[in-house]
Amino acid sequence: MMLVVMLAVFGLAVGSFSCVVIDRLPMPLDEPNEFGETFGMRPWGEVAGGRSRCSGCGTEVPAHLNIPVFAWLALRGKCRNCGATIGAFHPMVEALVPVLWIGLALSLGWGWTLIPMLWFVPVAVIVGVIDLRTLMVPTKLVWPAAAVSALLIGASAFAEGEVNIAIGAALGAAVLSGALFAIWFVRPDGLGFGDVRLAVLIGLHIGALVGSGGKILAVFAVVLTMGVAAIFGLILGGVLWALGNRRTAPVGAVPAAETDGASQATDPSDIETDQEPEADVATGIANLAVPFGPALLAAAYVVAVVSPQLIDNLGL
Repeated sequence: MMLVVMLAVFGLAVGSFSCVVIDRLPMPLDEPNEFGETFGMRPWGEVAGGRSRCSGCGTEVPAHLNIPVFAWLALRGKCRNCGATIGAFHPMVEALVPVLWIGLALSLGWGWTLIPMLWFVPVAVIVGVIDLRTLMVPTKLVWPAAAVSALLIGASAFAEGEVNIAIGAALGAAVLSGALFAIWFVRPDGLGFGDVRLAVLIGLHIGALVGSGGKILAVFAVVLTMGVAAIFGLILGGVLWALGNRRTAPVGAVPAAETDGASQATDPSDIETDQEPEADVATGIANLAVPFGPALLAAAYVVAVVSPQLIDNLGL
């Protein structure tokens, strides 16, 4: 019980900082770069530095109004100074991190293998939300996160005295990124290379979690992750299309609000499109740009939660 309370409290703080990174890291570009991207990445100094301000009136947010979730509830979703609406995006993200942490702790139990996953969760939330909002996987975050993950996984393998954890991590990263690279190579217009990079990070963690069950299980877990991600991707695409989010360009417009950063997620239903209401359904679906990163990350979490059952039932 004490572990759950600790994860809840610390998770809210980490979730709050995750919102800061989500808001501040993506930087809209005046015009697309040579890769066709409409967003760049701000320097880490700009992301982590500075106090939170209302993006509507610029008023600095005092410390007591920066308490995760509770401050939003106390303010009833509005800036105290100018009355600008604070979207529900921030409290949802702030609460998501501790909820996901607790889910992992209840499934995996307290142990060395849990620690790398506690690192993975906020990174996954940040990357997934940024990809959903900008259609871009932030490489500026993915590679450093993968390096930290490798160190944490190596430390947990050493602490557990289980070299198969490290072997599984390496195998998972190679298989998952290799599979997505093959898909990207054949259909570069259907999958962004950022998802290939993200697969390295995800494969490390999935392979490490089931590594003690053998190499075959590590490969199976990666294949399972891809299958679940495909299902989630179809669901996400259907939801976006149903909401009228038939876009071929990233969503960049955000409402003014009091935030831990500079922006809020745009409601897909508010996005204007050039698509006529009576346009052919197949054409709308074909033109829909669906970020695969969130689906891949959500699938990784699901597989992580069921990994103990995979080891018990399929491990060698």
